[in-house]
Amino acid sequence: MNNIVIIRYGELSLKSPGVRNFFERTLVNNLKAMLEQQAVSYNEVIRDRGRIFVESDDPAAAEVCSNVFGVVSTSFARKVDPNLKSAAEECAA
Repeated sequence: MNNIVIIRYGELSLKSPGVRNFFERTLVNNLKAMLEQQAVSYNEVIRDRGRIFVESDDPAAAEVCSNVFGVVSTSFARKVDPNLKSAAEECAA
C-alpha cells in the first residue's frame, strides 16, 4: 500500500538558502491548506533535504497536491526502513 506522496517543485532549489526556506515553508502551508480544503486526510507534511513529502493513505492526495501552485509533479510511494532487507521484503510483497 502506498503511504507517502513525493512532491517535486520547480526552481525553488536555485534560490539562496533564506529565500528557499521561506518559499518551501509557504509551499508546505499551501499544501496543507489544499489538503484540508479538499477533505483529504494526511498525517504529516515533511520537509527533508530539499524534498517535500506528504504522509497519507488517501489515493486522492497526489492529485490534490499536484494542483498547488509551485508543484511540478507528484508520485505515490511506499515508505520503508532505509536498509536493503526491508526494501527487498517490500518489493517482494
